[in-house]
Amino acid sequence: MALPRFARNTLHSSLAGASTALGSLLSVVVVARMLGPGGAGNVALGIWIVGTLVTLCDLGLPITIARFVPDLEARALHDDAGNFARAFYPAILATTAVGATALAALWRMAPILEPRFPVLPFDDVASTVWLSLAVLFALQAIGNYGLSQLRGAQKFDEAARLTAISLAIQLAAVATGAYFFGPTGALVGYGGGSLLLALYTLTHIKPGGRIDHELKQRAWRFSLASWGVGLIAAVVWSRTELAFLNHYRGPHEAGLYSAANTLATVATQAPLLMTGGLLALFSQLYAVGDKAGLKRAFASAVRFMSFLIFPACFGMAAIAPALVP
Repeated sequence: MALPRFARNTLHSSLAGASTALGSLLSVVVVARMLGPGGAGNVALGIWIVGTLVTLCDLGLPITIARFVPDLEARALHDDAGNFARAFYPAILATTAVGATALAALWRMAPILEPRFPVLPFDDVASTVWLSLAVLFALQAIGNYGLSQLRGAQKFDEAARLTAISLAIQLAAVATGAYFFGPTGALVGYGGGSLLLALYTLTHIKPGGRIDHELKQRAWRFSLASWGVGLIAAVVWSRTELAFLNHYRGPHEAGLYSAANTLATVATQAPLLMTGGLLALFSQLYAVGDKAGLKRAFASAVRFMSFLIFPACFGMAAIAPALVP
């Protein structure tokens, strides 16, 4: 029964991942064509700031939910599984409020700080850009938590449906925002990609769930360890160079780099789209002690990814000039 379920989860996870990757690609194309390299550079830097802040504020809890809930279900601990996301929800709400407040505060403080500390970005954009970042951050932080709950509960079909609809919302919002309000509007438009997931989180997850104390301590240990790894990855792999490019070379060159990097990233997404159901499968196999099955599943996933990487990368290189001339 696990294999057919895993196949369905993989298919739905692939659809969700494809929607996210396609939305990212098309949004970059729209922004680059409508705002030019300079505007695209400001938008890319804003997205990087929000993504880094989301990682800083999520405390590793989204991946913890995706890891523990399938394990608890496999052990028939259904009450703990059902209350798991609710038990940690207040922590996410608190950190999200802190992050959004910090960004919103820069809306008023940026004009005061910039003359004294000329290191803040967006010196060629209205200070309202910080408000747009606060909105985008709040939507992404809350939406990511709901998405992790769906994945942990193995509701990959619902996650795929919400993500696919969000693709259309994001593209329309980015294009409309960029046309009327420039980079600030485009950044708010990116929040459309997380709007439905944020609404799902707010309507389906209520604070106050109680779980076993020992389980909660174990989950926090896993969460903080994952958080540390995420913070390191955010520094090393999350395009920190955008901040340096923007500061020393300007948003024009940051925009060119961002477009190229996004195209390269999208090219490598195809094999990764197939791995969304792996964590849930690995958790179930580990819970029942099937280490041989765990090794087979991992080896198969690695082989499958290797078959897709090279043609995807060279194919993207061939069509890149037509997408972003």
